[in-house]
Amino acid sequence: KFEFTLSTNAGNKRRGDAQVLIQAALKEIGVVVNIEQQEANALFDNMRKRQYEAALSGWSSALFIDPSPTWMCDDVDEPHELNFANYCNPEVDALIERALRTTKAEDAAPLWKEMQAKIYADQPYLFLYWMDEIVGLHKRFENAEVGVLSSLGHLERWDVPADKVKYKR
Repeated sequence: KFEFTLSTNAGNKRRGDAQVLIQAALKEIGVVVNIEQQEANALFDNMRKRQYEAALSGWSSALFIDPSPTWMCDDVDEPHELNFANYCNPEVDALIERALRTTKAEDAAPLWKEMQAKIYADQPYLFLYWMDEIVGLHKRFENAEVGVLSSLGHLERWDVPADKVKYKR
């Protein structure tokens, strides 16, 4: 029988729920999935040391995108880096290098898309879902900060003035 441990960080309900769904789905085909939840720092330390069988995790990105530590071949042997899958594709490396040298975002976009397509085709990770993001916001909202780092930036400041409230309980 095929059996493995699927680890994630404790306290993350979305990932914990995903573990249970994955476990149930794979059980139907005879695969045993043992669920493990670790304190976040311990989990990521184990991932950096490559001391795990399978992990459920997520990513975020800075304003300036540099996927080199996650996807480039020269980081495969560095356990402190983010290339947890030891992924290596020289074509992806070349696309990253070209995109990082490109000064205009519109010129870099096709390179990033091609890089993503190659990574998806290689499947070093199983990409399960993308978190929902706000794609539109009515002009009645004031102080709303929708940015590249967070679609819900400073949510506590968002407001709809009383004279613009459209729906009431």
